[in-house]
Amino acid sequence: ALTIKEMASQIDEVIHSIGMLIFLPKILNEGEIIEYASLGAGNTGKQFDVETNLRIAEFSFANWKGGTETIRQNSLFKDFYKLVECDTTKTRYVYVWGSKLQKKFLMNSGRKIHSVFKHENDLWDDFEIKYGNQFFKVKEYYDYRSHLVNIVDILDVIG
Repeated sequence: ALTIKEMASQIDEVIHSIGMLIFLPKILNEGEIIEYASLGAGNTGKQFDVETNLRIAEFSFANWKGGTETIRQNSLFKDFYKLVECDTTKTRYVYVWGSKLQKKFLMNSGRKIHSVFKHENDLWDDFEIKYGNQFFKVKEYYDYRSHLVNIVDILDVIG
């Protein structure tokens, strides 16, 4: 049972890797060069899942159901924040599996940013230094910065 549990815990890594390998050829522009692709889900030592000469991007293959999605919300906002705050002229993308619920969360969320960054002390400290008390809720920050990140539904791209 422990071996099965250990092996099953790697399924997110497999889905993330395969999903990116299938998806990347569909989004790259002619002449666009991949500088790195971090195929594993989560922290792999790279700042983003993909960086090319034209874009930086994060991928999420999580299928939101519309219920309590606290962990997924935290992850989406963290990705959005890191993309926004990155010092780059490259186009920024978050590719998600179904975008309706993710966009609804960002546009309408009354969740406090401090709550979303609860286990991300470095990001929270960075946020406080940059913005102080300017934003309290996810929606407020998203409204201010939404023009910087393209949220793309993977399903729209792969048809």
